[in-house]
Amino acid sequence: MEENQTFSRSNLVAKILKDREKRPGQRDNESTAQFLWRKLRESIRNTIREITKSDARDVEVTHGVHHLRKINHVNKIQHVLFNPQTQEYLTVDCNGINIFHADGREKDYLVPEEHVDHLIYAKEVKRYIGWETGGLHVRNFATDFELISEAKSPFKIFCGLYNQWQTEFIAVGEGHVTCWNFRYGAKYLIYRKIAKQDLTVKDKFTLLALEDTASRTQRCFAVCHTGVAVFNLFDGILLSYKKDLHVRAISSLLFFNPLKYLITAARDGSIKVWNEDWHLQLVFVGHSTVVTALAVYPYSPNIMSASEDCTLRVWSLETCDEVDLIESDNPIVGLGSILKNDSLYSYSEQRVDLWKLKHLHTLYTTIGSKVDHINVTVSAEALTKVICICRDATVRIVTPGSGDVITSFIASKQDGITDAVYAANEGTMFVNLGNGAIVKAGTSTNPCTIQEVWNPHGKKKGEFLNCISLYEYSVESKMRDDAWKGIMKTLTAGTGNQLNSVDQSLLIGGRKDGYIAVLDWKTMKVKFKIDAHGSGGVLGLVSNPENNQLISAGLDNVIKVWRVFPFAEEALAPLMSFYCAHLPHHMTVMKSTLCVAFQDNSSATYSVVHYNLNNKSRYDHSPDDDHIDMITGISCCPRMRLFASSSLDSTIRIWDQRNRLVRIVQLNSEPLSLNFFSEQADLMIGIGKHMHRMDHSAFLPRNYLFKMVSMRFPTMATEPVIPYDEDILETLDPVDKKRLKSAHSSLFRFESFVDILTAEESEGIVKEREEKQKAYSVLAARDIELKKIRDGELGSKKKPAPPPGTKEKAFHRYWQIIHNEKNAEKVPEEDNFSPNPVKKRQQTETTWDAEFEQSGFFPHHSTCKAPPESNDGPESASKRETPFPIHPMGFIPNSVLVRLLWPKELTQKVAEERYRPPALNKEQLAEIESKKRSGSAERVFVWDEEDEPTKEPVVSPEVKEVEQPPCPSFFDQFDIDITKSTTPKEIEDDLSDYTPPPTPPAAAPPQPVVEIMPPPKPREIKPMKKIEKFVPPKPKTPSPPPLPTPSPPRPPTPLPDFFTQFKGSDWFEKYFPDANVNSFPKPWTIVNFVTMLLKLVKIADFGMKSPITEVIAVLNQQEQLSNSRAVYETMISTLNKDNGPSCSDEEQKMFIVSALKLLCAMGIYEQDFIIEAMVQFLDGDRQVRELVHDMLILIGLQDTHNYFFRELDSWDVWNLDDDNRKKELTVMCKMWVGKWTTLFKNHLKKTLDNLKKGKVSGKIQRRPGGRTSGDNSSGWPTPTTSPTKSILKKGQKMDGSSPQSVGSGAKDDSSPNESPDESKPITVTFDMAPDGSAIDNIEPIEVINYFVEMEIEKQLEQLRQQQLAQAAQKTDDHKNTVLVLPKIRSKPSLVRLGETHTSKCRAKRETALTVDLRLPPINQNMRKLQPDGLYNFTNRIDLPMKTLYMNPFPSPIDIYDEMHQPILLMLKTSQKYFVPSQSLVSNEPTKQ
Repeated sequence: MEENQTFSRSNLVAKILKDREKRPGQRDNESTAQFLWRKLRESIRNTIREITKSDARDVEVTHGVHHLRKINHVNKIQHVLFNPQTQEYLTVDCNGINIFHADGREKDYLVPEEHVDHLIYAKEVKRYIGWETGGLHVRNFATDFELISEAKSPFKIFCGLYNQWQTEFIAVGEGHVTCWNFRYGAKYLIYRKIAKQDLTVKDKFTLLALEDTASRTQRCFAVCHTGVAVFNLFDGILLSYKKDLHVRAISSLLFFNPLKYLITAARDGSIKVWNEDWHLQLVFVGHSTVVTALAVYPYSPNIMSASEDCTLRVWSLETCDEVDLIESDNPIVGLGSILKNDSLYSYSEQRVDLWKLKHLHTLYTTIGSKVDHINVTVSAEALTKVICICRDATVRIVTPGSGDVITSFIASKQDGITDAVYAANEGTMFVNLGNGAIVKAGTSTNPCTIQEVWNPHGKKKGEFLNCISLYEYSVESKMRDDAWKGIMKTLTAGTGNQLNSVDQSLLIGGRKDGYIAVLDWKTMKVKFKIDAHGSGGVLGLVSNPENNQLISAGLDNVIKVWRVFPFAEEALAPLMSFYCAHLPHHMTVMKSTLCVAFQDNSSATYSVVHYNLNNKSRYDHSPDDDHIDMITGISCCPRMRLFASSSLDSTIRIWDQRNRLVRIVQLNSEPLSLNFFSEQADLMIGIGKHMHRMDHSAFLPRNYLFKMVSMRFPTMATEPVIPYDEDILETLDPVDKKRLKSAHSSLFRFESFVDILTAEESEGIVKEREEKQKAYSVLAARDIELKKIRDGELGSKKKPAPPPGTKEKAFHRYWQIIHNEKNAEKVPEEDNFSPNPVKKRQQTETTWDAEFEQSGFFPHHSTCKAPPESNDGPESASKRETPFPIHPMGFIPNSVLVRLLWPKELTQKVAEERYRPPALNKEQLAEIESKKRSGSAERVFVWDEEDEPTKEPVVSPEVKEVEQPPCPSFFDQFDIDITKSTTPKEIEDDLSDYTPPPTPPAAAPPQPVVEIMPPPKPREIKPMKKIEKFVPPKPKTPSPPPLPTPSPPRPPTPLPDFFTQFKGSDWFEKYFPDANVNSFPKPWTIVNFVTMLLKLVKIADFGMKSPITEVIAVLNQQEQLSNSRAVYETMISTLNKDNGPSCSDEEQKMFIVSALKLLCAMGIYEQDFIIEAMVQFLDGDRQVRELVHDMLILIGLQDTHNYFFRELDSWDVWNLDDDNRKKELTVMCKMWVGKWTTLFKNHLKKTLDNLKKGKVSGKIQRRPGGRTSGDNSSGWPTPTTSPTKSILKKGQKMDGSSPQSVGSGAKDDSSPNESPDESKPITVTFDMAPDGSAIDNIEPIEVINYFVEMEIEKQLEQLRQQQLAQAAQKTDDHKNTVLVLPKIRSKPSLVRLGETHTSKCRAKRETALTVDLRLPPINQNMRKLQPDGLYNFTNRIDLPMKTLYMNPFPSPIDIYDEMHQPILLMLKTSQKYFVPSQSLVSNEPTKQ
């Protein structure tokens, strides 16, 4: 008892301690790491949620200039400056300087030491420069406005600017322009140049403008009354002086650097634009009073002007028009802007206004006329193009990458153009004119070449076309990367037949009489027509090739959806139609979503409605979100799932797939048309006579931009402009030529505002800057050192400590030099020291030196001669010969040294001597000779290859010590007169007289002399060569018999076929370039080859991984691989390496598809494979998702209602981090599989327990082969018989039938034709209860099937509850005589009106165009048929027709009626169905 209490107390204490360790909010079964990760995820989700809410609140964005804040002042403002480095505004008044933050909040107020009324900031040196208008002083301030220096100008200053390219201050005044430079660490200002030539005091300059360039040709423009003077700043000279540019005085000046335009504004309100040649380009008139300021617009070729008329205007230099007008409360005195910045500022006398710029769209292409329609061609075989249908009867083809007009179609203005389509693959354009004619034109020339014209002569006006549409059925591009391509190639390889193209394009037109006609491309004859919209006419056509649909709208307010059969004669068949309350003016379709723009001017209705053609649902929005004026265009972006509509109310509205308003874009002009031209949702808008581009980042909410981060988009390609065809131009009149050449891309498109210097100018500027920087650094270092010496901070410099081991190395080196016997110099017994230091000491005898072959130019130093000692007298000096030539630089040529140091005979002797290898001495030779004479044995000498026995042995002679006289001086022995300088001419003369000594011929080697000598002294004996031992004589051996003729060599084994079949492939030639018998590694087995390929998969790029993976799959098909486990593990690891491949990249996507197919072929369906398939389904595109779906179905997934895939689609994967997206998805899938695996195991355990107790009852369902789920001896089906296990549930069955007992050994006695419900109950008895091995061996696909069964059970339970609830609500009221018919639990048959071809009675009555179509007979022997292409095809094709509903989009009233069924049949007009099979009257015999 006490032990139990102690144990409970310890558990209680442990629990209390554990609770104390918990963090606030931490769950019971949650670790600290899990808690922190959960908090991090929740915080990120909250952030994203808040950002989404913020975007939802800020729905509207407006293009143009918007007022942000005003800053009031008490005193009069004299100047305003913005500092881009500190992001501060500075205002100067009569009392001091006010500093404000970028958002307008006040920061500080300063009073400088000296008053100034103008300020500029030099950002390179971080200095403020101030001056007073009309003053003589220039003041240099620090960033805290501490006065550093003050410079006096020789002239009065009226205006100043800072030149950032030369780091100088430019000041102008009465008859001068002065350039001031910063000196001495930017402490002082010193004027560099003063330009005053040809100027007088009357030339009073008041305004300045600079050219933005770093070149030395930089110009400065100064204004004097109505004229402008141009100066070169570097040279300080006057270039030109133009006067009387305006009628009244110039009030503002601006230089637009990208176009080299000088812009002047005068007091009369006019603005003039001048080019470099002073030619007037433009004149802007709009201001009513004096223009006080000009500024550059931060984006596009625009300028801004401010005036005392309280307006701020934006002018376009390209369209030559006013593009924006902003009104202010006060007259504007000054204006400022910053390039590539959205902030603007203007100021009046006592107020500063801050403005915010929203630049949403830019001019992209000048069309020359208003654009009514913008169409975008999307084709897999051709580049994207934009088709513009203009009001001046022209069609422009524009490349969206650059905005250039590739070519144009010019029609007569009288005829006009109603519609046009462009077939990008064929390069052909079809244009429908207003007079009913159809023109076919080729787009390979500029302008387009008219190939054929079909005039409407003889046709009724009702047969004219209102609109045309191009239906492009493209299959080859989709099948290019599909597995069917390989199948089709395999099928056609045996017969040599090639499959014809399966792509088909239909030209479909909507006529004025209400018919839709399919036209022939070549003849324009009607191939098929069908009545669609009656006499009202067809208003519009939209093609939807993805769903094989065509959608038409007519003036009868009816929209119809048609099924398109591109290869049939009856190309169109009706699918559905619905009536609209208003006229459907514009339509666009995205997959299964139809977007329709309705408008009714009488009721001011301009709405946009979405229809889902699959589930027959309709999406509306609030009337407050609708346009308030006529809708001019509508478009869709399938990749981003967005719709856009434009209206004359100057707005563009962006809608999502469910018709919810995403963004309102307010423009300052009316958009006439629009269309998405890229997958990123970039818009092309027709505004006026131009086409503007709006980037997706300008209007999309941030949540869409976040999604785009993990997406990859193709780059927009650019096509070159087709040059004008002179032959076609000659046929055009001048008006048409003008129309043709009026369209062009934006001419004033520039990358940078500043000039780009040439290579020479840039190099010169960089070199000058480096020299200055180097000189400045030396001066700065000197100043720092002097300052340290003054302050006593500079001490003595200590040598750095030597690295470890230096002393030991030095000692060893010293020991080798001093104590090495070979190089040590021996001290002679007698001192032969000479007082003359240059005299050569007598050489002493050295020890034995090793013999080496001579090398080098000079002979040995021991043979050098000692010249006789010379007397230092005048006579000897006079007897000196001409000195040898010496180079002016001080060295002596080698040939001269040879002549000086070695005599001629000695050099010849040395040349005659040759190197000889060591040889035997005389004593050794005598001993050998004596042994030969004895004849006892024969001695064999083995010589090296270098040794020659005929050479004379070398005997070292004795070196006698000879006393030599003292050596003369160094210059005397060389006969050099150092007092006389030698000229180069003398050296050349001496060298020309000198002839080198001739090289003597090589002497023949003497014969060796063998003499018997007395034994020499031991010290003279030299080491002898190695002598071999005695070899006794051997008897002669008989010659061996001749060898037999050898057999021919074995031919090399060729490479196996599984190697050579891939020769010629790109990957094989890259990794096995010289694959042959000798170079290819062995063993030559498929396993070894696959192992090499797996190594290549790990290291190759994705472009090569895909074909290598396909090769492994091919090898597995040819011969089952025995190393499938290695293949499986390699593919799994490669797919999960780093962040794994992505479907956004085409090469990576191809590898994902190949890897998944290979994994499926390996047959290892473990948990890693299932998880990888789930991850790829979550993160893949449509192709990958379909592949994963088919794979899971193939390996045993039983999910006919797609519960499993709907479960995956319900997961929130948008908020995952892109860097770890693959890992997080893998963790999510593992957690889900682990959860349902645990549930499945618990269910199996419970079922086994109940089975052992005999409490399990169920029903055995018959499988398609006559096999039941209980045929297995163990009670569970094996994976070979069934991919899933039967799951026995306690007391319930899937079909709701009564439980039956289960036993072993019994057979199913029910007949094959008997339904499961009619089968007899059976009893199955088990000899022994199943063990738990089935639980441990469950497969992941069985877990997914268990999840699907649970979902089905859940849905069935909901249906049962609904049926019970409906049954409880029914009341027995017998007052009515007619009751509602019960609902038919089957697919509803078609209504009598509109029967289709599937009717069972009177098949030929359905349509007037019925033809006797008979399929070829089925070949029972499955032999190949010849030319029709059906090789080994299935013997049956199921082509179900879609159900036709007369009211596919019910209104809320209809839904209410369905929920509240009336009792009397007469109270509701329900549809009457005609079922042919139940309406036939049987023939009964009549009674007589």
